[in-house]
Order: sequence, then C-alpha cells, then structure tokens
Amino acid sequence: MKKNQLLQLKLRVYIKFVQLEIEQLQMENKNNQSNSSSEQHPLVMEIPVEGSLGLLAYGYQGLKAWRKKKKEILEEIKKGAKK
Repeated sequence: MKKNQLLQLKLRVYIKFVQLEIEQLQMENKNNQSNSSSEQHPLVMEIPVEGSLGLLAYGYQGLKAWRKKKKEILEEIKKGAKK
C-alpha cells in the first residue's frame, strides 16, 4: 500500500470515528431532552477557547457558547494588556 493511500485510509477512518462520536452525542442530547421536564435545563460543560468537536455536535447552541467563551477570554487578555 502506498503512503498516500495509507494516509487517505487513516483519514477516512478518523472521519468515520468523529462522525460516530457526533452521532452518539446527538443521541445522548436527544435522550436527555426527552427525559427532562418541560423546562429546558442548561447544558453544563467546559468550553475550551480552541473549540471542540463536541461543541459542533450541539450545533448552533454549541457555536454560541464557544463564541461567548472566546469573547470573554479576549476581553480578559485586553484588560491584562492595558495594565
């Protein structure tokens, strides 16, 4: 097997693995929503500034949470630079 083919195969396996993780998170989220009461409970998780694939699994809500965290960190950095 050529090096290029091996890299392509590894990439396909990695992509499939990530897709399965996202599907699993979506299923868990769906189950949590169906098991919860009528009011929405906020999802509590640590949000890294770099982002994560787990946040992508939560779609727009994950994106909003990441943007908020990134904004907070950038504001802290600006405050530290002004001192």
